[in-house]
Amino acid sequence: MIKKRSMSTKFIKAFILIIIIPVFIINFTLNNLYKKILLEQYTQGIKEFSQESAMDIHEEIKKISLGAAFVSHDEEIIKLLKKWRHEEEEVNKFNLSKEIDSKLNNIFNFTDSVDSIIFFFREKDFYYHKAPLLVNEENIRNEKWYEEALKNRDKVINLDIFNINGQKRNSNYISVCISPDPVRKDNELEMIYFKYKTTIFKPIYSKYKYRKEGEVIIADEDGNKIISSQGNIGAKVNIKEILKSKEEFFTETTEENKFYIIKDKIKNTDWYIINIIDYEVLTRDVRKLFGLFIATFFLIIVFYMIFSLIFFKEIVRPIKNLIHTMKNIDNFNYSIGIEENGVMEIEELKESYNKMLRRIDRLIRERDEKEKERSKEEIKALQAQINPHFLYNTLNSIRLMSMITKVDSIKNMTDAFMKLLLGTFRSTNKYVTLHEELENLKNYIYIMKVRYGDNIEVKYNMEESLKDLYLIKLILQPIVENSILHGLNDMNRKGIICIKAYSEDKNLIIEVIDNGKGIDENQLKKLFTKENKDGFNKIGVINVDKRVKLNFGEKYGLTIKSKKNHYTIVKYKLPIILESEGEKYE
Repeated sequence: MIKKRSMSTKFIKAFILIIIIPVFIINFTLNNLYKKILLEQYTQGIKEFSQESAMDIHEEIKKISLGAAFVSHDEEIIKLLKKWRHEEEEVNKFNLSKEIDSKLNNIFNFTDSVDSIIFFFREKDFYYHKAPLLVNEENIRNEKWYEEALKNRDKVINLDIFNINGQKRNSNYISVCISPDPVRKDNELEMIYFKYKTTIFKPIYSKYKYRKEGEVIIADEDGNKIISSQGNIGAKVNIKEILKSKEEFFTETTEENKFYIIKDKIKNTDWYIINIIDYEVLTRDVRKLFGLFIATFFLIIVFYMIFSLIFFKEIVRPIKNLIHTMKNIDNFNYSIGIEENGVMEIEELKESYNKMLRRIDRLIRERDEKEKERSKEEIKALQAQINPHFLYNTLNSIRLMSMITKVDSIKNMTDAFMKLLLGTFRSTNKYVTLHEELENLKNYIYIMKVRYGDNIEVKYNMEESLKDLYLIKLILQPIVENSILHGLNDMNRKGIICIKAYSEDKNLIIEVIDNGKGIDENQLKKLFTKENKDGFNKIGVINVDKRVKLNFGEKYGLTIKSKKNHYTIVKYKLPIILESEGEKYE
């Protein structure tokens, strides 16, 4: 048995299926869509920033190179350096150095990022501005970058492509050098070395929109960091592997984090600008918004559930009380009404139910009255059976007398009539087989032939398999009787009755066809509205039709076709009833 669910349970399930689940799906989809849009915007913004930053860095390096070239061609500084080199008095030498430093400070007054400038003279000796030389001079002169600069006179060379003195580069500084043209006679300089702090690029990467969440790194092609806006994120990724990738935008996933990375090459250098941001940090606001939505949605659900409980209490409680009252109506006392009060709909339900109870009580009373009438009729029917039994015994005595006197015609007539009478009352079952019904009909026809002679001929046409099907007792005889009495009587030609039986659309069809007088259209229309009381037991066509409909339903019964002075066809439509199925129509 299927377990029924309460109205509130169904409502809550419907709420979950129609509201909660779709809202979660929509929110999940929008959340992912917003993340995608956010990443697209971030990617586009970072690409623009990278390109702009790369150009700015290129311009800044260009300024550094121009500054180096300017110093290498400043005749006044070159003369002062030459004079300083050959001066032997310490006081004069000190004053010259102050003058040189003042000149250099004036040249680089636009920035405080110059850490050191070192002038190397031919053969030996050097002069430094600001920070001194921390390594051996001879070692510097043997560096690869030093030799490269000497080969490319008057060309500024970026030293970050070399390892200075075999040491690891300091990421806080960048260096350039230039070898002045030795053609000038008063020029004794062989090399000028410039060392800048990377803070010179700070105004560039300080414009980075995501600087608090991400990191901007400038690295050379070997993966060495030159500049870094922070130091925490870049340490979690492999810069060398990033530079190996041919893609400008890609993701890199570690055991703990997922990073979005964009890189761009800086023009005329071997440097790359790399932007790195943690995916969790980038989508933090989206996740917070999603969490806030979930919390708000659950809060709404809680308030809704409280509302539902109050709402359903006003509906379900009265309905349960109604059900309880209905179950307690016992002893078939349908006059007991329901006194439950509630909302307008419950009041309407109560009134409808009480009205239904009153109607049921009235119908039951009417049924009881009909049952009493039916019982009276059954008593009359039992009393009426006394006459057929008496008649049967009398006919049996006549039959015995005709056998003694050897009057066969009387004997045969009596036998047929006794069999017909016996078939009428010997069994209380209202169903007989088609074969039994036809045997009773043959006895009746034998009697009618004795009465009307050989002017009547009956033909049978039916499938052998249909003879064991069941039908209502004595429904063929009244129709055949009508054919003989009203169709074939007083005809100047031989009367023929054909009885056909066949199956059609899972129904049993029986046709009684005669070639008699027929029925005109007016009589045919009135036939089922006016009972025909002529014939055996005063049972007419309308009685047979009613018996069929009462037992099997309105879709079964009789139909009649007729043509005046030609034929009449009475067609039975019956269900196919097997012996095992007969009980369901009892």
